[in-house]
Amino acid sequence: MPATGRPLARTAAFTALSNIALPLTSLISGPILAHALGPDQRGQMAAAVAPAFVLMFIANMGLPEATTFAIAKLRQDPRVVFLRAISVSIPLGIVAATIFWFVAPHFFSAEMQKVVPLARTIIFLLPLLMMVIILRFAVNGMRNYRAVNTERVLTPMLRLLAFVVLAVTSLLTVRTAALWQMVATIVGGCFLFIALWRFRPDPAEIQPTAPHLTRTLTVYGAKGWGAVLGNLVNWRLDQLVLVALVSPLQLGYYVVAVHFSEIPSTAINAVRNVLFAEAAHRNSPELIARAARVVVLLVAGGGLVAAALASLVIRVLFGKAFLPAVPMALVLLVATVPFCLEQIVAAGLLAERRPGLRSVSQMIAAAITVAGLLLLCPHLGAMGAAITSLIAYTINAAIAVYQFNRATGARPVDVVIPRPADARWVWSRITGILRKRRRRSEQGPAGGAGAATAAGAATAAGAGVAATEAVDASAGPLRAPDEDDDDPTNPIAHPTMMPEEYET
Repeated sequence: MPATGRPLARTAAFTALSNIALPLTSLISGPILAHALGPDQRGQMAAAVAPAFVLMFIANMGLPEATTFAIAKLRQDPRVVFLRAISVSIPLGIVAATIFWFVAPHFFSAEMQKVVPLARTIIFLLPLLMMVIILRFAVNGMRNYRAVNTERVLTPMLRLLAFVVLAVTSLLTVRTAALWQMVATIVGGCFLFIALWRFRPDPAEIQPTAPHLTRTLTVYGAKGWGAVLGNLVNWRLDQLVLVALVSPLQLGYYVVAVHFSEIPSTAINAVRNVLFAEAAHRNSPELIARAARVVVLLVAGGGLVAAALASLVIRVLFGKAFLPAVPMALVLLVATVPFCLEQIVAAGLLAERRPGLRSVSQMIAAAITVAGLLLLCPHLGAMGAAITSLIAYTINAAIAVYQFNRATGARPVDVVIPRPADARWVWSRITGILRKRRRRSEQGPAGGAGAATAAGAATAAGAGVAATEAVDASAGPLRAPDEDDDDPTNPIAHPTMMPEEYET
């Protein structure tokens, strides 16, 4: 598999930073859409795209995770695995799109019936959207994180560019915004397809094609499909159900609240995929435990800062009309902590060949989500969805930590509670990154990105703690020495010299 040339901590850090591009561009495109469409039409746009975004994960039946597993753990040829996976995925997408086309008028509320024609148009793109998801997980299984991260930046930038052009030309409507949002995802996926097809594997690292590989993918995916379904129910069903339970105005407020609060969860969700591939490759549950502790530390700290700025940011970016979204955003910021914790622990369960265990916790949380939405939303509106998310995420994280303990023996306290050494390590990584950028900026124009790196340093450090060893993420030839390797107190660069309190 391709070498990244970076230690895992830095790989995870850059993965987190690249995935922040999606919510950050949302914070830019969100005001554009909010001012051009208003709360009501913004809710209509969210209603039109929500079914396709949910179905492209659910209808894939766990095949994306199975693709990563087959490439990273079973060492199968990525192109062969991709072709086998889409041979199952595309027919599933066609079936799912056809079913939705017929049920759409019955799914949307009376106030949302005007959205049905647009939702039906978008759903025809479902097989292509599902293929893009398979591509992401295939390239992730190759551990070609540079390509994955590039696509994660390219797609939201294309989306933002489309919104800007449409706004400037006075063509920004619910229909054009929704369609270009989907088209940008497909165009970004073309970059991953090129990366996959240009890949030339080392014959020594690739095993002969496994007998019944398609069946292996399908069985692994089916075992983990409950987790995918539950995860989507917990993460995105709220917006889908709100289509039928609340007005477009309430949905518009909720979408803004989600955009504001989802930066940590989007970044950590992507880092989970890196950890899944690496933990499967290395057989290292300790990697997951350390990552989880620092994710809790970083997300909780970042959430406090975001909560203090919520009212100001939403007022400035989206306008006074969206201020009712602030209380929802505060609740969702609290919910982000258990959500991100579960995402990291889930990577450990998948790497331990326990996709079924995660399915159990996700399905329990999904049942809580459905019940909570039906009980609370009719009385509390979109705030009911935010409260439901907080309850479901917390229960889901608690079950996942318990399952990880049963599967690996890792104590819950070693997974959930940050340690002083974790905080010191994060601080050392932040200051180290800033020092390097400062030196590079002094050496010449190559350091021009220092400001951007400084702005995202906290998230980068939090995601980067996923590493427990500063080894080449490809497990190939030894990488060149890093500047931090000269520091004998760095527990990441010198795992044999870790302080006692850092042990799990």
